[in-house]
Amino acid sequence: PEIPRVGYAFDREEVIEGVVCVAAAVPGPGPSGQRLAVSITLLKPRATTELLDSLAGELRALAGQLAPDLGHIVPLAHTAPGRVASARVTP
Repeated sequence: PEIPRVGYAFDREEVIEGVVCVAAAVPGPGPSGQRLAVSITLLKPRATTELLDSLAGELRALAGQLAPDLGHIVPLAHTAPGRVASARVTP
């Protein structure tokens, strides 16, 4: 499936007509074992493809920034293609 590969998901009026959401999962479980995510909701007339793509990237970055605060390993954003690098930050 597409969501794990790209790291974000869209809700295009699937719950409420005229409302669009973008969400990204925070890597790893939360402090109590729950799954966490960050999301943005906006009205459909403002939800251009360019804006949604930009917001998806921002949310993935935010989710990656939150994960180390939970003690999880997160891939570094500026790694050369094909190389694997990560960091672990423990609170």
